[in-house]
Amino acid sequence: SWEQSRLRAQFERDSSHLSGLLRKRLEEQVDMVRSIERLLLASDHVSRDDFREFVAPWMRNHPGTRSFTWNRHVPHAVRTAFEQEMREEHLVDYRILDRDASGRTHLAATRSEYFPVIHVEPEEGNRTVLGMDPLSFPIAGEAIERSRSSGQPAVSARLRLVQEPREPYAVVLYQAVFATAEDASTRVPLGLVSAALGMDDLLAPISGQAAAQGIALQLTDQGAEDAPALLAGGDRAKDSVWPDEALTHTVRIDFAGRVVESSDARYHP
Repeated sequence: SWEQSRLRAQFERDSSHLSGLLRKRLEEQVDMVRSIERLLLASDHVSRDDFREFVAPWMRNHPGTRSFTWNRHVPHAVRTAFEQEMREEHLVDYRILDRDASGRTHLAATRSEYFPVIHVEPEEGNRTVLGMDPLSFPIAGEAIERSRSSGQPAVSARLRLVQEPREPYAVVLYQAVFATAEDASTRVPLGLVSAALGMDDLLAPISGQAAAQGIALQLTDQGAEDAPALLAGGDRAKDSVWPDEALTHTVRIDFAGRVVESSDARYHP
């Protein structure tokens, strides 16, 4: 009928607009870790205060960003001296730590290199990640290796944050940072920038706008091993305007090397 066609056309317009907002919000996260990379490359030393000042405005305006970290590259040969340096700087019993699959932490196993957290913001509530080497965690390690290989930001599969284990779902965005050797042909690893993102809160402004229009928004990771993995949203308990939720709209987005899918369904508000 004419009314059904009108509703469908309006839904398509609304959903396309929401998809554009979502794409922009994800791109903003990528741009921010690149900005931190540029800060680190522009300075011989970035202190805790420098790091805090740089990311604080972003943290105030983007509640979905749980934390930013700077993880220094540490060859095994200097591990002991590095840990002592960090103990003096942070005034805590700083050690390079690994994390197991259950989320427990322990002293890092011996290996050729480490990427421990040396700065985290906000520090309050996140001090448990100081010293943590995300290479020890397979989900994070896969994204880190992609960023180290490509030099581009890479986002992890969904995970639980060690500092917020009850967070519904989170992902971590990594940017490997390299200096260029004197011969300009070799990249020298300096470390990693990371941004931990709570996906429900990250999408909250868009989900709220969608709900006001009678649209349920869901975001899934299409690169998960077994089946698409829910990242955010997923409220399917609403009464659909159409049988079997006939009014649906799906868009796939490349988010830092992983394909995520935004799915919208219209329901009775």
